[in-house]
Amino acid sequence: MYKSLKIIALVLFVNLLPAVEWYEEGVGGYALSNGNIVPENASSFQNTNSVTYRLADGSDIAIGDEGDLLGAFYDGELRGIANPFAVTFGPYEGENFFLIMMFSDSSGQEEMNFKFYDASDDEVTDLPETYLFIADDPQGNLFDPESLTYVPPGDYCNGYVDESGWNQEGVGGYALSNGNIVPEN
Repeated sequence: MYKSLKIIALVLFVNLLPAVEWYEEGVGGYALSNGNIVPENASSFQNTNSVTYRLADGSDIAIGDEGDLLGAFYDGELRGIANPFAVTFGPYEGENFFLIMMFSDSSGQEEMNFKFYDASDDEVTDLPETYLFIADDPQGNLFDPESLTYVPPGDYCNGYVDESGWNQEGVGGYALSNGNIVPEN
């Protein structure tokens, strides 16, 4: 009886542990498989596709250092992850690319969005591009990669900040009328 209670307590404790972030190893994050980094749940998907990405900022300077990660997501679920790959030849010699394998159960129906984890700043940034997952249709290579744009946190739209007030209650923004949100004017 005492042994059964210990087992139940252990199972409950393990199940109550917080899930890891997508950029950490473990349930909800990534796993190592044959020397590759993949979503922890990768084996539960039927289809794969790979894309070679070059991540650059608005000035076309390549982004990505050791420890950084690129994540592909569908509906908030991690579907692909890649660490930097050093390009040692060709027109992009000296830069780091992200060779990402994505996973899905369908083809042509799921649009992936991307996040970039900057290990040096311990920050996650949403990237503006998306990708419609197509199974078995590799995209990009080391001579002609696909592109992703790094937008630093707080610097969306290349520094443009909307100060019009449309999203604030009051003059120039919105008002509450009979429980509804309506334009203030």
